Amino acid sequence: MANILIIDHDAIEAAMEEAVLEQKGYTVHVERDGAAALASIAARWPRLVVLDPNHEVGVEAVHAACEAGDGRARTPLLLVSNPYEGASLGGDALAEGALVHPFTGADLTAAITKLLEG
Repeated sequence: MANILIIDHDAIEAAMEEAVLEQKGYTVHVERDGAAALASIAARWPRLVVLDPNHEVGVEAVHAACEAGDGRARTPLLLVSNPYEGASLGGDALAEGALVHPFTGADLTAAITKLLEG
């Protein structure tokens, strides 16, 4: 199954997303630190990145890292926003998909399947 990177400062949200995706057979890595997240993209070349759009690393930086290349296919970016934290989907024009809490594990899985198959 695909390797997915979750970048989120909220440990609980990241853990829930990780659990759902691991149950579906994905290999999941979580980064909370911005510099570590960008390094992880370069080192692991995830098949998809799930990002909180309000993370300090920024949508633009993650998008650029996903575009950087050594001939690999572009890594799709899924924004996952929590309106209860004052989150917005800033940068959504740079992402291939977006979800706003509350959403179910099925919603997350469906969005990821669509991006990986699309």
